Amino acid sequence: MTRGSVAASPQPEKISQPATVRQFSSVRCEAVGAAESSFLVVVREAAGLSQQELAARSGVSVRTISNIERGQVSRPRRGSLEALADALSLTPEQRSTLIRHYREQRPMASADARAGRNFLPCRVPGFTGRVDEVQRVLDLLEASPDAVVCSVDGMAGVGKTSFAVHVGHALAARFPDGQLFVDLHGFTPGERPLEPEAALGVLLRQLGVPGGKIPAELTDRAALWRQEMAGRRAVVVLDNAATDVQVGPLLPGAAETLVLVTSRRRLSGLDAVPISLGTLPPDDAKALFAQVACVDPAGEPLEEVVARCGFLPLAIRIAAARLRHRPAWTTRHLISRLGTEGAVLAELSTGGRDVAAAFAVSYEQLEPRLRRAFRLLGGQPMATFDSHATAALLDVPQAMADQMLEELLDVHLIEQAGPGRYQFHDLLRHHARIVGDGGEDRDPSLRRLMDYLLHGATEAKRVLSPHRRQFDTAITRVPAAPAEVSESRHAALRWLEAERANLLAAIEAAAERGLDAHSWQLAVALTVFYEKRGHVDDWIASHEIALSAARRALDLTGESAVLSHFSWAMEYLGRHAAASDFAERAVAVAVAADDRFAEGVARDHLGMVQLRLGDYDAAERTLRAATLPESAGRPDEVRLLNMMNLSNLGWICDRTGRYQEALRYYSTSAELAAQLSDLDYLARAKRLIGLLQARLGDLDAGLAEVTASVELFRDIGSRRLLGWALAALGRLRTRSGEPALGADILGEGLAVLRELNDRRGQAVALADLAVANVRLSRYDEALRQLGEARALSQQVSAVELSPEILNHTADALLAAGRTTDSAATHRQALDEATTIGIRYEAARAHQGLARCAAQSGDAPGAAEHDTLAAALWTELGVPPAP
Repeated sequence: MTRGSVAASPQPEKISQPATVRQFSSVRCEAVGAAESSFLVVVREAAGLSQQELAARSGVSVRTISNIERGQVSRPRRGSLEALADALSLTPEQRSTLIRHYREQRPMASADARAGRNFLPCRVPGFTGRVDEVQRVLDLLEASPDAVVCSVDGMAGVGKTSFAVHVGHALAARFPDGQLFVDLHGFTPGERPLEPEAALGVLLRQLGVPGGKIPAELTDRAALWRQEMAGRRAVVVLDNAATDVQVGPLLPGAAETLVLVTSRRRLSGLDAVPISLGTLPPDDAKALFAQVACVDPAGEPLEEVVARCGFLPLAIRIAAARLRHRPAWTTRHLISRLGTEGAVLAELSTGGRDVAAAFAVSYEQLEPRLRRAFRLLGGQPMATFDSHATAALLDVPQAMADQMLEELLDVHLIEQAGPGRYQFHDLLRHHARIVGDGGEDRDPSLRRLMDYLLHGATEAKRVLSPHRRQFDTAITRVPAAPAEVSESRHAALRWLEAERANLLAAIEAAAERGLDAHSWQLAVALTVFYEKRGHVDDWIASHEIALSAARRALDLTGESAVLSHFSWAMEYLGRHAAASDFAERAVAVAVAADDRFAEGVARDHLGMVQLRLGDYDAAERTLRAATLPESAGRPDEVRLLNMMNLSNLGWICDRTGRYQEALRYYSTSAELAAQLSDLDYLARAKRLIGLLQARLGDLDAGLAEVTASVELFRDIGSRRLLGWALAALGRLRTRSGEPALGADILGEGLAVLRELNDRRGQAVALADLAVANVRLSRYDEALRQLGEARALSQQVSAVELSPEILNHTADALLAAGRTTDSAATHRQALDEATTIGIRYEAARAHQGLARCAAQSGDAPGAAEHDTLAAALWTELGVPPAP
């Protein structure tokens, strides 16, 4: 046997460009005048290629090439001709000649056509066989002018993903607008199938659609997906599908698109061409084994070894890798080991063949410490993991955990998911869980992992918001290799983002395994992170699990905390009825627990909801009741809560025109934030103070405060609040006579708020951007932006924003010469401002109505509204609106 010296499969020799150019040029004049049926023959023969060799190079079927050469295709597809030109190594001029000859002088695609991006996984080395299946896809593409959808099914490990990825890469030149890929997790152990909404989000982001522009509803996402795909030539791989219902909304319906759906299940309800992959034919299976194991296929009993592997590509690769990395083994020895039955993977048992034996070989040859690592890693809920988590799970030093992970990687029992991160293939994770069932150390290892994750999340929360309530955690053992979160806010955020999906999975796993305290405490610890980064879906999903966990644990403090944070999430989304309900329930539970601090937190959230609904009297009463004496909890935690209440009370005074009182509240809140070194709330307070100072007439002071707010938010990485601060800065720059600069800053803030899907923030930024555009005489653009702002504010029930947006709209209409429409809009703003109690906007409405009346020649009407506006400005103690 010769190991490590086998040559790769022979490939056609690449023709050098100079020879091709000379040969093509020598026949060019003759070819251009030749009959259409002979042109490709001349070019191909000049390159020295047979039809079969050209098909192998180009991905165009032999039948299609033959039909073109015999004149049986009157107008071949451009993609086929371009693929042939690539395979022939033609220059741009030669390519143009070839394509025009067959496409009747149709011009080439412009050089600035949309360039696609390739999101496919890397090709699997040594892909072997599947000639008939690949040919079937090519035939479908040649026969259909519309989108081609193929459903690729087969048993687990048969190579469905490898096939789809291979085809996608091979046809990349024919589909230049992109190769998209999404794993639907239909049969991923421990993972829920990806919802169509989430899958569409992945695909739209791959197309470059910003997160803020992706709708929430499935029907809207599907419509945007079809719209974005219209006119594109792209390959879309929908991998590991669970059902046809999951896949249906993901079909783009675009012409000249190839969609490959892979699943272990036949998707008979899908309007797709089925391609069923069986196991490899013996010759292909032997070729694959020989290439991976580096053995001479002629001198080894390979047919028996691949038969023991069930001719399944994944099993063949694992067994061959074991042989390659065990010089003392022979192929016969491997065959004998494959004959020793291990645990059975029932779903992979077919036709009397059992690939579990192949997995058992890999597992059984491991040292005991690695067997234990394999079992425990397979049984934990994290999709990807690093050496820190592994050290906690295995109860070993981090350096040893790192070494063990690398050893498992070397023998292909785990895969590399990124620098320093690892993951299981679905089948191997399933096998690991089977061999680990009933293990005595499964529950203790899970608790150690949950201790590690809860410790990391709690420390990250402490870094991001040092004085938020710290609960007595369920941690029984502080990890020896803790998560690297304490160095800085950026380090904390980096770890939280990397582990985000794992933390949500851990919350669910802890609840399922009876670790209810870990479950709800993890969710509560992550709330600050979710809010700062706009991860609302995770926020809600985690708290749904955590609420049940806290109730099972009979922990009223935990239940109240989860309910309060649920209210916060609902308020973030503008779902104020639900937010109010959660907050009221949180108050009731806190009262039952006799927990004054939890009650204060719950009332603070309830007051915020009432404020958003424009019920300022109720909000003020609730927030005053939420203010606590320091004896109600840890002093710094109480100060933080009171600081938030003072800021919210200031906002109520601000909205109702009690500006000096509002300024006192804001200033006291800023002082407390500075004392607590809470840069987040200090920056918030500076933004509010700056806006109010500008309203009171001190624009320079206001600009200084808001600029400081922007700088702080940039430093601490609070993306959502940075968007709000940028919007405030842009607003003041516009007021200072710099509308172009203001528009640029507002555009930056709006982009951040769109990315995080903060619709209330978007409404504010759009309205202020419209004001800048009015100053720049861009009236149509301003009115469009104001319409969008009003729609967004209505989506989140932000009634307190409506009068201001209406007044901005009326100003834009007047500037555009639409006096009657302007007056009507100002009257609507006046009605709403009076109802809610926003006197500043009522004064603005009167001011606008006076201008409209003057423009219409109604001097008495103008005087009346001027008088009413002046009285309100005097009462408020502010100068007239600019």
